[in-house]
Amino acid sequence: MKLKNNQIGVLIVIILIGGIYIAKGFDLWVTESDKIPVKLSEGIGAGSYDPFDIRGSYSFEEISDVFEMDITLLAEAFQLGDVEEAKGIKSKDLESLYGELEDDIEIGNESVQVFVAIMKELDISGSDAMLPVSAVQVLLAENPNRSEEVLTYLESHQVEAYSNGAIPEIEAQTDSEGLKVNGNTTFSQVIDFGVSKQEIEAIIGGKMPPENQSVRSYCTENGLSFSEVKEALNTLIMP
Repeated sequence: MKLKNNQIGVLIVIILIGGIYIAKGFDLWVTESDKIPVKLSEGIGAGSYDPFDIRGSYSFEEISDVFEMDITLLAEAFQLGDVEEAKGIKSKDLESLYGELEDDIEIGNESVQVFVAIMKELDISGSDAMLPVSAVQVLLAENPNRSEEVLTYLESHQVEAYSNGAIPEIEAQTDSEGLKVNGNTTFSQVIDFGVSKQEIEAIIGGKMPPENQSVRSYCTENGLSFSEVKEALNTLIMP
């Protein structure tokens, strides 16, 4: 039986469409616009999405949705400022936000992959990405009893780095609104704002925390209301 040219064309289209539907049925068809990572097929977390398949084109809102993570934590970890603004920032944007760091250290998409993997308590073997101290603080605040492997990794893979999206926000406020404590502010910055260590200790009801720790993460770790502590500190900064 011979097929006419137009019949062959129709048959090819049918085969292609049928193949796509079959591929979708077996989770083999993923378009870029889907922004859905592959799933782990074995080991820890088998059946869950693979954080190491997060691509630079993923926005933090998409990462938050897919991995069921509070975007507030992502925004705080990578110093993305306002949560609404953070939603539209893409993972690959971190490279430009953090810029060039010493010793060729880079904060970028791989940093996000590792952060999500640790947050979801998945395997990070073979990873070597650096994390800003703010991300390490969030991870430890969410679970201070992480495995020895993870704690060792965090100790050796953290860097004191600030995104360009966080620091200018604080500097810009000096002209019109005065200095303010926000979700990214560290105790070191609070001291720079003119608050003494004794005043900080009186407000938090304890000894002075590490100066590179953010006020928010300290409050989270110690069951304090961040909004109340922030308001008390801002009262001292802006009498």
